[in-house]
Amino acid sequence: MPSEGEVLIILDYYTQEEIARHPLAVTKGGIYKNTSHYRDRQKQIETYEEALSEKLPLALAQQTRVLLKTTSPKIYKDQLFGLLRVLSPYPPEELVVPFEELVQRSELKVSFIKNYLKARLSERWNAPCIEKMPSPQGQLPLQGTHPNAGGRPC
Repeated sequence: MPSEGEVLIILDYYTQEEIARHPLAVTKGGIYKNTSHYRDRQKQIETYEEALSEKLPLALAQQTRVLLKTTSPKIYKDQLFGLLRVLSPYPPEELVVPFEELVQRSELKVSFIKNYLKARLSERWNAPCIEKMPSPQGQLPLQGTHPNAGGRPC
């Protein structure tokens, strides 16, 4: 059992040069945080928020940030980073209409935004609306919501 003040020293395998030094937890399940590993979190958040404002109109970016922060305050920075990755393949002009709809929600997570954009901006969504389509062998007609119907639901 390590005593108080003992440290774990990590050495380079070949040169035996010290790479890192970490205090060992004495209590069962105890965790020591080495704060030198953490970066200026607020600076990262501001950078991500500015990048989001470049992808979306300012009002939509602000509404999106508020929703992300109120839905998941503990992982807000991660949600911003994930959102920027999700938005990266889309040109800004394609995002305006979907985000005008998304900011009407009471809560918002990046996983939902990702799935929503994938569905909303897909070719199927933009396909013509199909009410009914004849089915093979004279069976009942397929509704527009059926995967084999071809268009988006009406």
